[in-house]
Amino acid sequence: MKRYYGLAIFILVFGIYLLSLNGVWATDHPSSFIQLDWSIWANHSFSVNDSQSVTNPVYSMDDFLLNGNWYIASPPGLSFFSLPFVIIGFLMDGYSPFGQVLLFSEAFVALAGAITAYLMYKTSRMFFQEKTSIFLALATGFSTLLWPFATYYFQHDVSSMFVLLAAYLALKITRNHGSDFRTPLFLACGLAAGCALLVDYVAALLIPVVAIFLLLKTKKFSKVIYFLAGGLAGALTVLAYNLSAFGKIFTTSQNLYDGKPFLSDFSMPILQGLFTNFLSPYRGLFLYCPLTILAPIGFYLMFKKSAQRSQVVLILAVMLSIVIPYSMWQDVTAGVSFGPRFLIPAIPFLILPIGSVIERSLVAKRFAYVLYSIGAVVNGSAALVSVIHPNFPTIPPWTTQIFGYMLSSVASGNLDVWWLNQLGQFWWVMAFLIVASPIASLLVMNRFVPEEKEQRAEASKVILIPVPEIRHRQSD
Repeated sequence: MKRYYGLAIFILVFGIYLLSLNGVWATDHPSSFIQLDWSIWANHSFSVNDSQSVTNPVYSMDDFLLNGNWYIASPPGLSFFSLPFVIIGFLMDGYSPFGQVLLFSEAFVALAGAITAYLMYKTSRMFFQEKTSIFLALATGFSTLLWPFATYYFQHDVSSMFVLLAAYLALKITRNHGSDFRTPLFLACGLAAGCALLVDYVAALLIPVVAIFLLLKTKKFSKVIYFLAGGLAGALTVLAYNLSAFGKIFTTSQNLYDGKPFLSDFSMPILQGLFTNFLSPYRGLFLYCPLTILAPIGFYLMFKKSAQRSQVVLILAVMLSIVIPYSMWQDVTAGVSFGPRFLIPAIPFLILPIGSVIERSLVAKRFAYVLYSIGAVVNGSAALVSVIHPNFPTIPPWTTQIFGYMLSSVASGNLDVWWLNQLGQFWWVMAFLIVASPIASLLVMNRFVPEEKEQRAEASKVILIPVPEIRHRQSD
């Protein structure tokens, strides 16, 4: 049965995500990706000129004009990877940000979020017991920002999937014993890091972080070359996109959109950014995902185990490679989003060490379950309402107005979900089932997943059977 736990987690998370899809609003950010999808599919071009037509229904403020052509400001990776899904919507509804196009694009992001939860289960099994690993996977899927942002055509869940996949493969490689380091794993790990770079430029830092870890742990430079080749494939794709679209290899779409030189967007004082991202009521991760407040304790407990120390350093380094740059980002509040959406790829690495906390004591475990439940209600409510808050940008950083808006919208049935019109006055039944499912799943896990018994020390002891001494009688 154990081998099916990961599959069950994936199916559960993906199913709840699909029931939470927006399917109603087409905002600027998702619409820009729709524009690029259409241009690639219909025009075989990276410019989105036709979307700027007065008679065209697709518009986005996340576009910029360059030499008479329009382009999207974001990295192109999300449009690249989601294209097979979005094409189905185009074939059904044509070029539109609404209808089937909206649902199919969101379904791809939901799929990526569910895969992230599955990868969290697989990664957790390297460190923790079965029950703990299931909890951490459910927490990643339901008690964090991955849930609400899996319902919109944003890039963050997709970035999370690739970043966690790269880290998981790196850990898997270094857990092989002796010289059994398989080349395909190095290459796959590099490709995952390269794909993350395509979706989010900041993920470029993942490549040197993982490369150094692999080199120090395996001492196989010839193998690490394959990892670097995979990462280089992603980097070269970005450079080729820049050259084809903008005529310059090292000029990114974000630079052109902001009209600033390379790296100048990282202008926020780091301490102010960290406060906003973690502690402020406006965007603080500890408030939006309360379970993550246990992460510092978890890192400490894991680091105390010398056998895990290098792997914990990798987990911490990957997390910081995302947190630090986005705590220095010029718009650290991430616009109109629900919570610090830029930090979503770092969330799995903040959830993972919590396993060491809940395995420490029963009291800590119960406290973690309470935090999990609160986070599931908060993020589940946001998934049913919207990740876009209406009062932008006048909200001060200490306000809790966002929480009030989300929870009151759920209570009044002011939801943004694709099934709302079909259910009519019975909307509350589906809404209750969706928000209650994560807590019910936790109860089911506690009831039916058996505790793992530690192997008794006595069983591993070598039993020594004394051999009686044989004395020879001396002859008289």
